[in-house]
Amino acid sequence: MMRWILGAVLLAVSLPASAQPMGIATERSADLLWGGRAQMERGRMQAAEDSLRRLAARPDGAAAAYHALATAALYLFFFTENDAYAERFFARADTLDRAIETLDAGKWKRLARAEETLMRSMAYGRQGRYVRAAWYARTAAKKLESLHADHPSFADAQFALGLVHFFVGVLPRREQWVLSILGFHGDAERGWEELETAAQNSRMNRLPATAVLAIAGLMLYDRSPEALRRLRQLRDDRPNSVLVDYLIGFALVEDRQADRAAARLQAAVDRSRSREVVRIDYLDYYLAQARMRQGRYRDAANLFRRYLGRHQGNALRAMATLQLGQCVELHASWRRARGYYRLVSASRDFDSDKAAKRRAERHARDAMTAAERRILRGRLAYDAGRYRRADSLLRPLLQRDDLSRDNRAEVRYRLARTRHAQQRLDDALRLYRAVLRSPGRDASKWGPYSRLYVGDIHAARGDTSDAKAAYTSAREWPGSYDYAASLEQTARLRLQAIR
Repeated sequence: MMRWILGAVLLAVSLPASAQPMGIATERSADLLWGGRAQMERGRMQAAEDSLRRLAARPDGAAAAYHALATAALYLFFFTENDAYAERFFARADTLDRAIETLDAGKWKRLARAEETLMRSMAYGRQGRYVRAAWYARTAAKKLESLHADHPSFADAQFALGLVHFFVGVLPRREQWVLSILGFHGDAERGWEELETAAQNSRMNRLPATAVLAIAGLMLYDRSPEALRRLRQLRDDRPNSVLVDYLIGFALVEDRQADRAAARLQAAVDRSRSREVVRIDYLDYYLAQARMRQGRYRDAANLFRRYLGRHQGNALRAMATLQLGQCVELHASWRRARGYYRLVSASRDFDSDKAAKRRAERHARDAMTAAERRILRGRLAYDAGRYRRADSLLRPLLQRDDLSRDNRAEVRYRLARTRHAQQRLDDALRLYRAVLRSPGRDASKWGPYSRLYVGDIHAARGDTSDAKAAYTSAREWPGSYDYAASLEQTARLRLQAIR
């Protein structure tokens, strides 16, 4: 449901960052642990596993080693959706379970048990076994709450506890209601505070806590400068980490910095060509997005094809196939693109998949008109951070009499987003309000999202009551439309932030 989980959550179960946790008692074991961790952060999974296998054979190393080996398998499962890695993870988690039993009683043993339970929840969730995932997450939360009650100053436990509180707290309303039936409640504000504590004071979880705060801040709270600062600090400390480069590249794409994103992601892709470095399929997807926004449609199409050919699961498949079709239509022809549009399906109950399918169905019926191609190029220019280019492509379209009602609403919406990014807030408000007077098709997002961004402008100006009214109105927008669950989630978080 949130793509950033794929990167940030895997760092969430990182290896212990000191010689003391999980039974490590000798300098040699600490060296093996640190060496394995460093290799994992660089994406050198085989070298990491070699080090960790040696650690597992030592009298004081089994729990720490299998915690790390289970993490490695979970990482590979998340990023490939290959069921073989899921089987490997559960086998290692079973071994970890037995190793934890050998640890001395105390807070580290309790934390290891809670984290193992949380990792199982993640794996079940990735498999789509959501009820089982929820039960395991609830069990982990109870263990963590008990640990926190007994050891309130134990900063290392704050990360996993904050992760559970925050993720459940930011879920869309429907998912929160289902979890509440199981007696499982989140608290985004409390979770954020716990993550901050872990990022500042934890010995074993500073890196994952920092990564989660960065990506969550970017995706949910629009805190781009702060997010990029956190991630750059991680890279300064780990200059050869393909994982950190992936997170930075993703963040730059989301922050509409296409040129910088492309450079970062291309470097990570080049580094991943080595057999010693694990392949992260999502590098191809986000590099393709960056190239598409740069106007390099042929290059983007090749990258989308490579992603679709390599990645075994459904993650981002609908969006990748849609964008592949758009690239082909922009650089070649609609007849060649139509076959890709017909392949788009919503195999998951995700906003992005459903929106991609609706858009692809329209593209498959008819080729884009000249105006629609121009709208798409304008949107891509905005997404690249090229606001003058976006304005020059979109603004002349408002003078045309032949635009459909939905196309006109989209042009106004895209221009409003451009003005908003340029801090031309009065112009943005005028355009958002024009969209609200004529929002296009019922299934289009232009109206409800314009209402949301009107709220953002009021909030930025300190007009709290008007901001609350706009956010509430956005949440109550009637009917089914593109990215409705995402809007509900975002508006709810905005309301919580200004109370």
